[in-house]
Amino acid sequence: MKAWIVGAVVFGSLGAGLACGEEGSAQRACLRFLRAGELAPRPRLKTLGEVATRVGVGDPAQGPLTELVVPAQGPTQFTVAVDAHDAVVSYNAFDRALRLSPKELEDPERALAARTRYSERELQRRARVFFSARTPGGKRRRWTRVEARLCCDMNPVWYQVRFLELAPEGALAVYPNQVVVGLDPESGEVVFYRASHVRERVTEAPAVDAEAATLAGEALCPGARFEAPRLTLAYVAGALRAEWSLLGADPTRRLLLHVDAETAEARVVLEQPLRE
Repeated sequence: MKAWIVGAVVFGSLGAGLACGEEGSAQRACLRFLRAGELAPRPRLKTLGEVATRVGVGDPAQGPLTELVVPAQGPTQFTVAVDAHDAVVSYNAFDRALRLSPKELEDPERALAARTRYSERELQRRARVFFSARTPGGKRRRWTRVEARLCCDMNPVWYQVRFLELAPEGALAVYPNQVVVGLDPESGEVVFYRASHVRERVTEAPAVDAEAATLAGEALCPGARFEAPRLTLAYVAGALRAEWSLLGADPTRRLLLHVDAETAEARVVLEQPLRE
């Protein structure tokens, strides 16, 4: 990792004060998550021994995870994954999600219009309230909403809100951490949560500037035109690197390129044919 990629101030976690690896720390972080603030499911547990624990494997950005299964009311349960910093990266309560009957599935949009009790604005507010109370770092991190939509192409159905982290003051780029919150549109309850908490950030100008990155992209894809490059962090071959992200198109394709901010090596990340 280059010197201009530094570790951000550790955000802490919902299990603040518990050392990583301490006995029970993941369980306690899990329970804090389930009991924090508005919309908390608040399971009724007498002891931590009621929480089943197993070792999980996250992606390179997450590292090793501890997966926990928490009994809820009746036959339902909550599944929670906690990273090495005791930050929750996923929560699943799909057992409690809205399911449509076979008849309702014939016209799901009409069925949901009749059963949904909350406006999109209220569901979006609930999603932000839920993740704001549980995401490490609090007001020191900046987020923008990038998606809000009803997902009804499967059963159960949910309303999904996605947030993307922005670079804080004093940093040029952060890893594109995301938080995704899924809500039951009938009950307003959160039925799943996904998050990433990569802590590194870029604080100094990299060796390859935006102009050089654009030239590298144009050399790789002659005839393409790109929007202004955006500096980001990405995992490449298991290592975290600063890269320029270039979005553009040539006469036949939409393109997303990444250009290494140290070597100027360019690669195509995504390409889609243009519609005629």
